[in-house]
Amino acid sequence: MGAGSEPRPLSLALVGMGRQGRRHLDAAARLRDSENISLTAVVDCDAACADLAAEGGAEYFGDVSDLPADIDACVVATPTSTHLSVARFLLGRGIDLLVEKPVAASYAQTHALVRLAAHHGRILQVGYLERYHPSFTNTRPDFSAPAEILAERSTRGDSIRTLADLVRELMIHDLDILATWLDCTPLSATWSALREGGRETRGTLELLFAGGHRARLVAESGAHTVVRRTTVKSHDRFWEFEWSPGAAAIQTHAGADDPITAQLRAFVRAVRDRCNPHIDGNSALRAMRLAEKAIHALPTAA
Repeated sequence: MGAGSEPRPLSLALVGMGRQGRRHLDAAARLRDSENISLTAVVDCDAACADLAAEGGAEYFGDVSDLPADIDACVVATPTSTHLSVARFLLGRGIDLLVEKPVAASYAQTHALVRLAAHHGRILQVGYLERYHPSFTNTRPDFSAPAEILAERSTRGDSIRTLADLVRELMIHDLDILATWLDCTPLSATWSALREGGRETRGTLELLFAGGHRARLVAESGAHTVVRRTTVKSHDRFWEFEWSPGAAAIQTHAGADDPITAQLRAFVRAVRDRCNPHIDGNSALRAMRLAEKAIHALPTAA
């Protein structure tokens, strides 16, 4: 490369073109010039995604094993059950990864991927989107006294059919937030208001932490309305967090990134600078440790 020449664009692939993958596709388009990204490839088992790839100026592939050798980084947004095999293959290829939440289906699988990324010297960033939400980045409650935390999260989609998946796929956002705020293992975990099977899956999880902090997490799949809200009461003070994209749009300052663009920008810069991302494998392990405690507390095997 000659003196003064521009560095080559970072070659990015998107693996999985579901709802979240398409959001990453839009974010990559927004960052193409400012972060010098080349969206090189789109991977999905559905051949209809070839049109999406073409719209983004990328090549379509039906399997990660077909990816060209010059890929620098991948966003993995496939179903959770495939994360371990997909991420393991890509890390073995020497590719840096942003993996959507949850990183894998269990703590053991997550730990295996964290170790594998370290072994290959690769970036492993985790897609906990709420951490890039203005509500989270601008405000931190005071936990110097016992706090009462209420997290409510629901989705209209009915793809979640088990309570264990309700924890892994929906409640995991709130568990990650709790793990970040409190950074300790709960003393106890109890469930109530459980429903599993059919279109609706729901449950309420109560967690007691050292220092007297109490968290109540209410999650529902197949709900009539979408709710993404957390409230914290402590020291006679009250904090409320709205996590919806609409709330993020209102709170995001003019010219600032929306959460998914901010997340992708952070990933690209971690790849370029070879620095550990702020939300890394250790973040995934902390959240998954809470998730497995919650799953093990279910009254029946899930």
